Amino acid sequence: RAYLPVVESFGFDAELRGATGGEAFAQLCFHHWEVIDSDPLEVGSKANELCVAIRKRKGKSEQPPSADAFFDKL
Repeated sequence: RAYLPVVESFGFDAELRGATGGEAFAQLCFHHWEVIDSDPLEVGSKANELCVAIRKRKGKSEQPPSADAFFDKL
């Protein structure tokens, strides 16, 4: 058994099968939440690194939008 952060599990099954010639399959199940004690807006923090990686994977800009982007503009 091992604990794997969800963000690092994307593509894990395919990589495992490729490395073992299709002999091994991962069985993933949720175990627990763990709070990351850092600010996602602080450049260089662990939370920021995770947010940037997720935004890149989703094809979004690395910087989160400002609060102005969420206000209705009449």
